[in-house]
Amino acid sequence: MISWLAASPQHGNFRLMMQVGSAIAGLAADNAKDAQLMIEEGLMPVLIKMMHLSLRIERLGTPNPSHSHFSLSASWRECSATAAAAALAALIQNRSTAEAVVKAGGLSPMIKLCRVANTEVQLRHATSAMREFCDTDEKRDLLLNEGGLESMLQALEKCDMLKMDERGEIMIRMNILSCLQSMSLSSTVRGQIWDSGIMRKIIGLSGQVELGKRSSNAITACTIAIISNCAFTPQNRRQIFDLGVVKFLTRIVEANKNSLVVFHACIAIRNLALRKATSDFKTWLSDDDDFAQSDFGDSNCLKHLMVLLKQFSPPNNDDIVLEQLLNALIVLVWNNSKNRSRMANKEVIDLQHLTRLAAGGSRVNTYVRQRLAILIADLAQVPSIQAYFAECGLLEHVFQWLFLPRTEAVTRYCAAGAIMNMVANEAVSSRFGKALFAETKKSFLSSLAPLNDGNRAKVWQTGAVTRLIEILRDTEMKQEAISFGVKRSDIMICALLQNVTASVTLRRQVADSGGLQLLLNIAKKGRDMNMIRYALGALRNIALEPGLQQILIETGFLDVCQVVSTEYSDKAGFDNGGSPQEYAAAVLRNLTRSFQT
Repeated sequence: MISWLAASPQHGNFRLMMQVGSAIAGLAADNAKDAQLMIEEGLMPVLIKMMHLSLRIERLGTPNPSHSHFSLSASWRECSATAAAAALAALIQNRSTAEAVVKAGGLSPMIKLCRVANTEVQLRHATSAMREFCDTDEKRDLLLNEGGLESMLQALEKCDMLKMDERGEIMIRMNILSCLQSMSLSSTVRGQIWDSGIMRKIIGLSGQVELGKRSSNAITACTIAIISNCAFTPQNRRQIFDLGVVKFLTRIVEANKNSLVVFHACIAIRNLALRKATSDFKTWLSDDDDFAQSDFGDSNCLKHLMVLLKQFSPPNNDDIVLEQLLNALIVLVWNNSKNRSRMANKEVIDLQHLTRLAAGGSRVNTYVRQRLAILIADLAQVPSIQAYFAECGLLEHVFQWLFLPRTEAVTRYCAAGAIMNMVANEAVSSRFGKALFAETKKSFLSSLAPLNDGNRAKVWQTGAVTRLIEILRDTEMKQEAISFGVKRSDIMICALLQNVTASVTLRRQVADSGGLQLLLNIAKKGRDMNMIRYALGALRNIALEPGLQQILIETGFLDVCQVVSTEYSDKAGFDNGGSPQEYAAAVLRNLTRSFQT
């Protein structure tokens, strides 16, 4: 077959040449060993010569009658380009032979064919080869250097120029967009994709796509994936916004319910709205990049994302889509007071969707639960949302998250943060703490309790405090490295112990549950200054109990004082402005009120 192809300019049998080209392409695509064998038998020089004759004579140069091969007919050249392109595309798509094609110079003619193809078949072979080729950053950069971006743009224009049926056009557009999606994963390509004009072209084309059609969903998803990849580079975001992408993406999440489209749309929204910040996202590095959050909020995007959250929640949940929906919502509301206020508008947004998702339990994966906990913790800073969360029963589920395994430490930490935000609202606590507790057999709403002794007693009755003491003790005994989420959740547990021991009736119970010795250990060698602060605060409360003062001395508080005075002297103070020495002195003061040391 290879010899016959090499002699094709002489015999001029078009139909047989096409059949041989298809047979070679089929063998190369189906079997890597056959593909490798054909290359070893000299296939590449033959294919490249066929592409060279077809492209240079037909499209890239001025015919020279002195060259014998210019006597070849236009029909032969057309068939030669098609047959060679089919074989080269198959060899490029086969990863074991793609490198050999590049080394032999076979990539460049295929890129050129994307620009100058005369038929649907030629363009399909060329674009499918490009789509499969760029699967690594090295290949993406090579394709860029060979003019791949310009070729893809011209191939898109070819789709409007060549006569094609609908199925063929969709296939070629998908090849082009899939290639661009893969290319845009490279940071080098993202740096040049804007200058090529491709972004304007694909957003313009997407605006013409009829939403809801199965074929258009794949094209739309690819288009949005290119946008989200390019928006990953902060320098591109403002330029992308100027193309009207906010309206485009908002229209997508409002009208399109396809899971693949929604998945990519949420990633794009997240990347576009993500502000430059410190690694813990507590401090913004710039005050002039909040335009994305505001624009998406103004376009009513939050409402449409919440509606989609309901659609993809249990019982027919799609966890992969849910993860990205929650990521988009988190980025849009993170430290943005205006968007938080929009989320609090009951007339527009139904926050009960969050409660239904939280109630999904084991039906959603751990990452979905983690992202949901982060969103709830952020929204729980808004007083009106705090009241709504209490009304709709969300806190019952949030409280249960405190008892998740250590592998879900971030979720536990965020749950504790949300509860602390709720506790800070005395109006919410006094309104719902007692009433809702009376209405339920379980006491998960005891997270509202720490503002008064009555509610603290309810906290104790749930068994939550003793369980949290066990969790904290287990962490203190571990020698291996502790994750950030575990550290933060342990700080929250110490804060809860300080709050609970403010109740006169609970101090003895905390001590008898092993809490006293645990607090002493933390005060002496805690991993974190905030843990030491809360531990000393709890000991200060316990020292007010006459029946526990002697025990406190006997179990080692004086050793704690020694450590505080020697080892903590050169450490920074607490976040609230106090110091370990001041806190230890407060414990001693309480001890001396009715017990002489």
